[in-house]
Amino acid sequence: MNETPSPPKFFLRFFRWFCCPEYLEDIEGDLMERFKRNIKEKNSKTAKWRFAKDTIQLFRIELIRSVNPTYFFNHNRMILHFIKIAFRNILKDKTYSIINILGLIIGMAAVLLLAKYVGFSFTYDNFHQNSDRIFTIYQEEVKDGIIQNAGGATYYGVAQFVQENYSEIAGVTHYNFNVEALVTAQDKTGRLVKFNERKIFSADSSFFHLFSFKFIHGNSATALSEPGSVVITASTAKRYFKDVNVLGESFTLRLPWGEKKLLHVSGIIEDIPLNSKFQFDFLSSAVGILPEDNWQKPVYKTIVLLDQKS
Repeated sequence: MNETPSPPKFFLRFFRWFCCPEYLEDIEGDLMERFKRNIKEKNSKTAKWRFAKDTIQLFRIELIRSVNPTYFFNHNRMILHFIKIAFRNILKDKTYSIINILGLIIGMAAVLLLAKYVGFSFTYDNFHQNSDRIFTIYQEEVKDGIIQNAGGATYYGVAQFVQENYSEIAGVTHYNFNVEALVTAQDKTGRLVKFNERKIFSADSSFFHLFSFKFIHGNSATALSEPGSVVITASTAKRYFKDVNVLGESFTLRLPWGEKKLLHVSGIIEDIPLNSKFQFDFLSSAVGILPEDNWQKPVYKTIVLLDQKS
């Protein structure tokens, strides 16, 4: 025979502690009756949650029992007494006390920093609309039972392969790091502006179908659909052109081995937040660079979007 669930002990004790004696019996009876009714109509978990909520809502001035003022007086005197004893002990052995206090401060600071770091890491890429359905493919190459290569770098042809062979995939995109380049642009006054840029990446036309970065100018659906197009951040646009609306403006990239590339601005997005794993200033189109079935080098990140049924 199943036992009838009892209300949360902590909240029941809390209610009995603060409630005026003249109201205690009647209100507690009402709480228990409502708790039993919630068990029958809902379930035990919901009944306990509502009991705790009702108890907290009853914590009002008119229901709180009066307390003898001498209690607070004696209580404060006791606290002052403990403070005096602690202060005397600190002065009695200063070196030992300083070591203990510094250890406590450093320990608390370390815990707070660690908690901040862990909390921040849980927010990574959560601002994307479909963040819970986006995954990066992890690739392992095995030869004679030995892993030769493992990690997030995949072959370019992996994207087409998974798209054609796995029905649960709603979208797929490539993402790749480009080498540092000298970037040159001509601002609206005709002056040449040059910077060495490291945050240069490339992606195919479906990148913004998976990731919901906020566009200021341009169309996210077509921003990377043409070869030679590039999407830049707002701060990058201001750095080169002193303006954000720079659609159609051009950049010349000079690569370390002398090759030059011409890119045309097809979109401007808001600056990327720190809690994003994609930290680019330039995102150029990868359309037409390689055939979809290329399997030469595993240097591309392949990211998939699962459908809502998966």
